[in-house]
Amino acid sequence: MFVSLEVDRKSCYVGEPVVATYKLYTRLKSESNITKNPSFNGFSVIDLQQPDNTNYQVEKREGREYNVYNIRKVQLYPLLPGQLELGTAEIENDVHFIKAEYANQRPDLFDGMMSDFSEAMIPPEAMEDHKVTLQNKPVTILVKPLPEENKPAGFKGAVGHFNIETKVEKNNFTTDDGGKMAVIISGEGNLQMINAPEISWPEGIEGFDPKATDDLYKGTVPVGGRKIFEFPFTVSKPGTYTIPALSFGFFDPKQNAYRSVESKQLQFTVTLGTGKPRNNEADEPVKEDSLLVSFFKNRLRVVSVVAVLIICGLIFWLKKDVKKEKQVAQEKKEEIADEEPVEKIIQAQQNPFAQAAGHLQSEDGKLFYITLNEELKNYVSKKLSIPAEELNRRSITAKMDKVGISHETAIRLYNLIDEIEFQLYTPVVDNEKRKKLYEEANEIVQLLNTYHTQA
Repeated sequence: MFVSLEVDRKSCYVGEPVVATYKLYTRLKSESNITKNPSFNGFSVIDLQQPDNTNYQVEKREGREYNVYNIRKVQLYPLLPGQLELGTAEIENDVHFIKAEYANQRPDLFDGMMSDFSEAMIPPEAMEDHKVTLQNKPVTILVKPLPEENKPAGFKGAVGHFNIETKVEKNNFTTDDGGKMAVIISGEGNLQMINAPEISWPEGIEGFDPKATDDLYKGTVPVGGRKIFEFPFTVSKPGTYTIPALSFGFFDPKQNAYRSVESKQLQFTVTLGTGKPRNNEADEPVKEDSLLVSFFKNRLRVVSVVAVLIICGLIFWLKKDVKKEKQVAQEKKEEIADEEPVEKIIQAQQNPFAQAAGHLQSEDGKLFYITLNEELKNYVSKKLSIPAEELNRRSITAKMDKVGISHETAIRLYNLIDEIEFQLYTPVVDNEKRKKLYEEANEIVQLLNTYHTQA
């Protein structure tokens, strides 16, 4: 038995991930415990797999078969150039041996490479235990510095492949209101290490420190997802303002070159607000009014109360007359519903996005995206038998892998959820966009319906 450290590469750039897997190879019956976890100095670490002593795979090495256990699997993002050594894992093993004299008496004892000693009913005096501590051999990674040639202005160490988008919360507001601008950086790479870009605010706008939100899927290599930076700002004067396009530079290790992407410029209109003058009435002494004066000062309120009482009386009287008519109308509706084609009823039940379909042409774009988002997550929750409060990328991925749903379908589902949530942030009345997302949701449902996923 021995411990091995395997890496997917031994040379990389700063910010480019290295996958390291610590494995225990054994042909012996033992109980193993990790007594020392490896250290990763100079790396940002993301765990891909936790130790699992119950699952193993059989591998052949130098002509011999071994049971192989994954001790730890991580993706490592180098933070600085140079020769960086990956730490060693230490495993303590209690190995159980059968004494030779007993084994010679039982030539049929071993039917395979790893016999179950408990089933063989071997007496304690025939066993011999040894404690063995194992370590892997260290591995050194050559981390190359990012090239200086053609480095974009304002480059901050992003490595991978990315896109950038910008949005404002509202296109029209007053000087009384505060604005918000979102910068969304999406793609795959060292997203967890990306910092907020610098904004050149136009004259008249005062920007403040951003709030960062991560939406990352750390189960992929490199890390995928998006990072949202929300910049609050205020405007002192009315007018039409333009925020220029933002440029985001990154190093693409696949092309071994720097690349830059740009967002679109943003334009919004600010009108003059009413201002928020100080209320000085609280500083004035309170004067007590007589009952008669109070009545006349509040006569409008008194008249309103009387009118409401009169209206309530009329409504109560009218309800008695129309009660029978409502009952008759309800009975007619039920008769009509019973006469509807069975096919239409079945279609309505089978369409998980029935409410969203009703809002496709609505002027309220946000209502459509809220409804579609809720119905999609309800469908996924029921289809994959995942409680709604536990619905996230990790739980969805684990269930999809378990039932054999293709990786392409899973990626389409993640992208659809991301796009719907993005549109929720700043919904735009775009019928073509809504129709496209609605059709994509139905296509994914048809793909998922081909799998039997009930637990």
